[in-house]
Amino acid sequence: MPADIIKDHLGEDGTVEMEMLKVGIPAVTMELGSAKEWNRDINTMRGVQQGIKNAMSHLGMWEGGIDMLGIETYSCNSFTNIRANRGGYTETLVELEHDVSVGDVVGYMYDACIWRSS
Repeated sequence: MPADIIKDHLGEDGTVEMEMLKVGIPAVTMELGSAKEWNRDINTMRGVQQGIKNAMSHLGMWEGGIDMLGIETYSCNSFTNIRANRGGYTETLVELEHDVSVGDVVGYMYDACIWRSS
């Protein structure tokens, strides 16, 4: 799958892919943007199209082989959002897809009235 990030997890109950997996049908979710947001970037669309072809090729449903489109893929089994949960904002210090370790400072949370970091 030519994807920036692959999250390997069991999935969420009630989703289409989980219901398919329960009855033995291979399934994968292609994320096309953030929640409630459509990513119209043509490179994302090409990646999704090629990812479907790659999956079908892997399953013997498509002739043509696998092409990762030169994309380096990060694999993980969990991730988290870093955002203010009330008035204020987040200053992120690391870029998307950069490796971090426990204890690394990845950003600062600013309160609307006073400065504090977390």
